[in-house]
Amino acid sequence: MRPLRLLALLLGSAPLAANAANATLAGILDSTLKPTPSNPGPFKSSVTVWSAKNEFELFHVVLFGGNRGVSIKLPTLTLVGGSEQIPAAEIRIYEEQPITFTQPSGIEGQAGAWPDALVPYGADTEVGLRLTNGTWQEVQTTETRRSFPVSIARNATRTFLVEIHVPPGTSTGLFHGMLLVTASSGHSAVTQSISVDLHVRSFTLPSTSSLRSNLRLSVDEICRAHGDTIGSFCPDQAGFRRWARLYGRFLLDHRLSSWLSDALYTLPDGTPDYPTSQASFLAAYQSLINGSDPYSRLAGARLTAIAYPYLRSTDTDAVMTSKLQAWAVFSRAQGDWFDRTVFYTVDEPDFQAPGWDTAIHWANVAHGADPGFKVLLTAPIDTYATHAGTSSGVANIIAPVVDQLDNRSGTTHYGNQRPSYDAFLAFDPRNELWAYQSCDSHSCTSTSDPSIYGWPSLVVDATAVQARAEPWMHYIYGVTGLHYFDSVLHLSRAWDMNGMTDFTGNGDGTLLYPGTPTAVAGGSSQGIGGTTNIPLASTRLKSLRDGLEDYEYLKLCEAVSASTAMNIARTLFPMTSVAGAGAANETGSMYSATTWNPVTRSDDPTTLAAALAARREDLARCIGGPTDAAPP
Repeated sequence: MRPLRLLALLLGSAPLAANAANATLAGILDSTLKPTPSNPGPFKSSVTVWSAKNEFELFHVVLFGGNRGVSIKLPTLTLVGGSEQIPAAEIRIYEEQPITFTQPSGIEGQAGAWPDALVPYGADTEVGLRLTNGTWQEVQTTETRRSFPVSIARNATRTFLVEIHVPPGTSTGLFHGMLLVTASSGHSAVTQSISVDLHVRSFTLPSTSSLRSNLRLSVDEICRAHGDTIGSFCPDQAGFRRWARLYGRFLLDHRLSSWLSDALYTLPDGTPDYPTSQASFLAAYQSLINGSDPYSRLAGARLTAIAYPYLRSTDTDAVMTSKLQAWAVFSRAQGDWFDRTVFYTVDEPDFQAPGWDTAIHWANVAHGADPGFKVLLTAPIDTYATHAGTSSGVANIIAPVVDQLDNRSGTTHYGNQRPSYDAFLAFDPRNELWAYQSCDSHSCTSTSDPSIYGWPSLVVDATAVQARAEPWMHYIYGVTGLHYFDSVLHLSRAWDMNGMTDFTGNGDGTLLYPGTPTAVAGGSSQGIGGTTNIPLASTRLKSLRDGLEDYEYLKLCEAVSASTAMNIARTLFPMTSVAGAGAANETGSMYSATTWNPVTRSDDPTTLAAALAARREDLARCIGGPTDAAPP
């Protein structure tokens, strides 16, 4: 979002303070737009959302400045003409706490305080870890960490995110309620009533994402953020697993699978203690992998990828082989675990020495231990072909950076490169194409490179559509898996000014915040109250989950008409036919996630936000017919 542009649009039209006469205390902002403390907008005076069953829907409530004692009362959503209600526990509210950055991530970004960390308000039920008498316990509690009323300084705003989850089995139809915003005004109070209409569609989204994913978790960083360390690391394997389980569950509630790394216990002679290690792995992670976790908000959600947990770069080939074989036997005994297992070798071997030699060697060790292992390499097809050979069988999953699948004229990967992967995919029916975004989306070295714009991006100062766009790109380019290098890279510094800036990207690699009851020495610099430690989402994580739900719409429409689904996706993110633009002679979708104009150095986030909302309704009509979508 571009603050200066929006400020010019909003001055004179958006109320910045309420009074008793008009009681305009707040404005509503769609989830496809991102607010900032200085100038959110454009505002609506009511809420209308359309949702599938088992889908999450969001909207922002922006409280205007100059008001004291302000409270928000969430709506009771009742089926019109009936008595059925959306459960109160499925309607939640979070403050979007601003995080300050002193420089932009790239040419499209903006320095400043960006609302990003989602802190629960009011009674909130969460699973967390509580330290009692020196022992950590996993417990589910309902507690109020922060509460209304709040006050807003003049010429400022405070933004809250309302999240509604429509449970499976909810009746199709219109649910209605009123969201109330009240404020004290001297000896009296003023109230603004905001109508909320929730249209529940006839179809249901699956709990487990149709798009496979593998987000890495730096678990020692989680331990540091929450103060559970010996030195700088998790205290032991039990500590490692409790935090990996907590954060892994939280990501699964956002339709994402995480990297549940682990280590083996050893016997007195130094050899691995497989029975104890495997029993501990099952106790910690089995419910997340199998979709039987009792605390999951998405009933039945399970990991779509299981990262091989025991890779150690210091292992000899013999030790590595033995560990791989033990995992193959163990995971096959758990049903389809081995089929979901991914053996990730060297990260980006193009940029490490001797990256390719090591990556190929470890891949060969894995396949020698068991030919069924799926080896993941993060590289484009051209360098894979050069170093390993397209039909070598070294890798089973290739994951290029998104800009290596399609880029602008004058770059190495100009044009749609997707057909270049067909031979690799045809070589082995198990082979897959994944992709990931990196600092390339904003520039790894510059905050003002004029050539880098329009990409999907998860940095804090990108637009909401950019954060939501990547799953759409996976659909357009036929990419079946989403990889990301980390989700908690700078978790212990996430609250701090510039604390999670990496390779110029504000928040790149850090999608969560540590929810600690109090500040932690050497870790989380801010407490959120309560008695348990919990993960907190960023607004970007919520937008990415929205994109994954959009992907389910695309797949459901595809089942009705594949051409219709693709046409809708390419209408939102256009592909242009250009002779010589890649193997497909076309280019454009991948870098059309904003309307950035490089000449004027500006864009209008509302344009793509409205287009995305319209395309979702097109998909809903494709799936369920005209009554399942908002009127065009």
